[in-house]
Amino acid sequence: MKIKIVIPLIILAMLLSGWGPASTEASSASDPTLQTQTGTLQLIVNNKTGEKFNLVMKGPATYNWNIQAGKQTFSVLPGKYKYSYKACGGTEKKGTVEVKKNNHTLVLAVCKQQNKAGGTVNVVIQNNTSGSMTLVLTGPGSYRFTLGTGKQTINVIKGTYQYTAYGCGGASSSGTKKLSGKSVWTWWCS
Repeated sequence: MKIKIVIPLIILAMLLSGWGPASTEASSASDPTLQTQTGTLQLIVNNKTGEKFNLVMKGPATYNWNIQAGKQTFSVLPGKYKYSYKACGGTEKKGTVEVKKNNHTLVLAVCKQQNKAGGTVNVVIQNNTSGSMTLVLTGPGSYRFTLGTGKQTINVIKGTYQYTAYGCGGASSSGTKKLSGKSVWTWWCS
């Protein structure tokens, strides 16, 4: 008979202990999301390279971002970071940045190849796919061309590129090509 009384009392005590609002001090101290949000600063990355790439930053925290050309803003923990990225024809670039205040700007410099006079070439593309195709180039510069059927000319920075071509009803082809402007690059469906 005593067990029948003790069990409901234990259940009642457990229910009462779990009911009631939690202290705001206790919840903010134990919630890492709130601590992270209040402890971060805004870092502006100004990518002047004209290319897309991965930027890795290591310091008080590690970040790995896909960077587009232009300005982008990210939340970071304050502190000193070592960063690295590959741009300007795949050249690895490294540096350090110290984020001590909000809206600190990290400028990633223009690629030297883009500043050279006469550094671009015209490349003739012969599209024999019987439809539109898309050509994506990454190398000394980053490009995306949509090309109709027939002969077309594109203008790019001279050099070696990783390419991916899309067409032929959803097919794709990838590889490496040196673009010097001295030949015709022909595409067809298999």
